[in-house]
Amino acid sequence: MVRAAVVTDLTARDSDGLHTLTTAEGETLRARSVLVTTGLVDELPDVPGLAERWGRDAVGCPYCHGAEVAGRALGVVASGPWGLHHATLIRQWSEDVTFFSHLAGEVDAETLDGFVARGVRVVTDPVERLEVTDDAVTGVVAGGVTYSVEFLFTGATFRAQDELLRRLGVEMDDGPMGPVAAVTTGRTSVPGVYAAGNVTNVGASVPIVTGEAVAAAAMLNADLVQVDVAAARAARRARTRHERWEEIYGPGQEPRWSGRPNVSLAAVAADWEPGTVLDLGCGEGGDALWFAERGWRVTAVDVSTTALARARVAAERRGLAPDAVTFVEADLVTWRAPERYDLVSAQFLQDTEDFGRDDVLRRAAGAVARGGRLVVVAHGSVPDWGHAHDDLPTPASELAAAGLPDHGWLVEESGTRPRIVTGPDGQEAEILDTVLVARRLG
Repeated sequence: MVRAAVVTDLTARDSDGLHTLTTAEGETLRARSVLVTTGLVDELPDVPGLAERWGRDAVGCPYCHGAEVAGRALGVVASGPWGLHHATLIRQWSEDVTFFSHLAGEVDAETLDGFVARGVRVVTDPVERLEVTDDAVTGVVAGGVTYSVEFLFTGATFRAQDELLRRLGVEMDDGPMGPVAAVTTGRTSVPGVYAAGNVTNVGASVPIVTGEAVAAAAMLNADLVQVDVAAARAARRARTRHERWEEIYGPGQEPRWSGRPNVSLAAVAADWEPGTVLDLGCGEGGDALWFAERGWRVTAVDVSTTALARARVAAERRGLAPDAVTFVEADLVTWRAPERYDLVSAQFLQDTEDFGRDDVLRRAAGAVARGGRLVVVAHGSVPDWGHAHDDLPTPASELAAAGLPDHGWLVEESGTRPRIVTGPDGQEAEILDTVLVARRLG
């Protein structure tokens, strides 16, 4: 799809992995990746009439335009000291060259001798204006004198149009003509944002920037392919997880829920004002129904069809309204919360295989509304009859996994809570739950 529009703003990827582009008309567009090729602007010497002729019979590059004006009366207006070299190059194309030192400063004796040797006229008076006749440059006025010129060369100052990249915080490099966006085969320092052309290399000509743009686009496409492969693998693992949890909860198995909510969760949340709550990995609905009975509007997500079916039956038996709990069958690896909630609850998120738990917890934090809370409870220890674990979460690791920024959040609890569990033979033991409670500031 091709759209003609002026982009005025660009954001980094959000929790859905998409950038937002805003146009001058106020329209928003979404994209997985963005290639910025906004080029540069030419800042010209302040000579009346020059801007109007720019790109027509006033240009900058002798390599781009020299051959087409060979043998004509050519003028060179210096925009700085490097204009001396500019005039030397232009002399290759014509024997009729007039050099206007203008902003070049004093012409040294050696350079002046070279100009004289090659028949280049040197005018040291400041340029006042261009003379235009019948829509064509015919002369340059300097010191009150008009010098006959048919085509004009001058040096523009190149300024990369990189405002979008700078606002994103893209890392910059110090180029020979000023700062430019730092890239590695098109990749900038902001994931999903690529740049090519004069916005990264202000001195490059059309063939160079074309090649760089092709390389950047190829890298962008290759990166998107890897994202698609990762998503496909995640989807495949999700199906495997569904099958695995169906075996755990599946038909013929006894319910795994005791009918009581998570003890540590109930201890911290019992007195909170009801609102909206997202229960991640709700299983057979113990915590979700507990919330609903206290007036919370609940969204409960789990990967197991059977577990959710049991939760719906339990909700009906306990007399809850049909809309008290919205049950969602989904894999948390790929599922994205459609809104923000007053409370996001993640209780004993675990699996026998790695499923990117840290990513799930960080998206959970992103789903918390301002003023709302994130509550994460995990196994901090296991009883003697349980399976030994070397990698149980600690308060510090849970806080790191949630990825909360240094500002905008208040950690209300980060520690452990004891509780009593009963073993298969009726024996009791005290174990620890690792508990994280954090409130997003309003």
